Amino acid sequence: MYCLRTSATNVVPDHQFCTRGCVTDDECAVPGFQRMVCGIQPSGSRACVPGCPYQGEFTCKDGLSVACAAAGTGFCGDCGCPAGLTCLPSGECTDKRDTGGPCDADADCVSNNCSIDHTCNVPLGSACTSADCDVCFSDGTASYCCSADPDCRPPGCAPPDADPRCSTETSTKRADGARCKGDGQCLSGHCLVRNTCTGPTGSSSCRMEGFCSSPCRSSAGCAGGQCAYTACLDGQDPTQCGLWCLDSCIDRTCAAGTCTELGRGFVCTFRAANGTPCVSNTDCISGLCAGGVCTRADGALDGSPCVGVMDCGSRICLNGACHGTKTAGDSCASEYECASGNCASGTCTG
Repeated sequence: MYCLRTSATNVVPDHQFCTRGCVTDDECAVPGFQRMVCGIQPSGSRACVPGCPYQGEFTCKDGLSVACAAAGTGFCGDCGCPAGLTCLPSGECTDKRDTGGPCDADADCVSNNCSIDHTCNVPLGSACTSADCDVCFSDGTASYCCSADPDCRPPGCAPPDADPRCSTETSTKRADGARCKGDGQCLSGHCLVRNTCTGPTGSSSCRMEGFCSSPCRSSAGCAGGQCAYTACLDGQDPTQCGLWCLDSCIDRTCAAGTCTELGRGFVCTFRAANGTPCVSNTDCISGLCAGGVCTRADGALDGSPCVGVMDCGSRICLNGACHGTKTAGDSCASEYECASGNCASGTCTG
């Protein structure tokens, strides 16, 4: 038994733990402690180490838990990158981009300021224009780049974001369909968001991105868009699912999200239609990813009793009964076909 000191990474500082040499995982079991396996320590030899991935110190390589110091290149998603570099989705580190370069996260930019439109902006607090800053404040004599994050306003942030000039009022509100990072940036007061990461979840390579939207009952209430239903999953924030205005994409391009074909045409959304490849349930409008493909969710038919959304194939449980996804203006034979629960004279109403 000896004390192993792990090498520092950009994700976590060094720490030490007791270990020993090993040949099999069974030799490393520690009752009541974290999962230990027989892996590769920083020196390159076999030892009992934490299962991978682990806190920026161990990554998974060739079926083993390998210390980042011994893993080589291609594992920055778990191990991080040296100062001045950023992590690519491929796992390789690369130089950070200058202002105007492409980015997916703040960590991709020398300025540490990636715009809503995925371009490196000037650093927060520096002189700016509308072309190189999401929220460029100007008093007529000087300009000042403020954070586009509506939660990063005085007194919630450290300087330079906490400068009194960076108030919510300086932000130009955006219309439905435009990119956003939070509700405060949208005219509607609603930003449908998702978290995207090019490195480990929770690291500086993760960012919230989304698009502005409005709650709806029918497409008539969506300026140039469609009222569409996105399945709610158990435990999901209810403000991020249900009936929302989705921007139409006749030209197949979207300011945010991807162009997806629904029953009434093409709309911009972060969720995919049935028949589209997927990785998890949150990828699909139906709320079900089965066999790597978005599929209509299993569950009770419209009109069946329900307790929660997962009881229903439509993922809509209203007043103890499953309801369909039709919106106001769609034809209906019963109230159970309508997401609102209202069917009058053969038409769903709000």
